Amino acid sequence: MLEMTYDKFVEKVEEILDCKPKKKRGSKDPLVHLQELCSSSWTTGGMTGGTCWSSEHYPIEAEPECELEELDKILEFLCPGITYLQYKKIERLITITFKNDGSDYYGNWTEYKYKRISLTVLYRALQEIS
Repeated sequence: MLEMTYDKFVEKVEEILDCKPKKKRGSKDPLVHLQELCSSSWTTGGMTGGTCWSSEHYPIEAEPECELEELDKILEFLCPGITYLQYKKIERLITITFKNDGSDYYGNWTEYKYKRISLTVLYRALQEIS
């Protein structure tokens, strides 16, 4: 299913997602290529409403979970014949990261989550199902 080197795979992914390798600012190092895919974050909870005039807090409602749409774009282009079970195997490799923005002076805080998958992990998984 995937017959290319890792470097070629990363180049293809960058092409599919229309993202260019970046150069670290002030660095003479070679270009930095994409390392992982990350979804947009979604709010999973928190508290808001605290101000200098009021300490009445109320909960922040959770948003629907975001999808890792970039993964679907990549698979559609590189592996159009992928089966549902192969897709589920890859989907299990996605990690969900939790982030808390901390609490401000008035006790307001928000929790977020986002999905991510390393391109190295994705490449190896695609090699295995080939």
